[in-house]
Amino acid sequence: MIFQALEQELFYLLKINVFIKESIDLGFKLML
Repeated sequence: MIFQALEQELFYLLKINVFIKESIDLGFKLML
């Protein structure tokens, strides 16, 4: 049960990480 919650937490962190990276990439494209 605890492991499943941890796995879900990691999944959310990964999604947030990808979202931030894409936002930064988009920001650089708009700046250039």
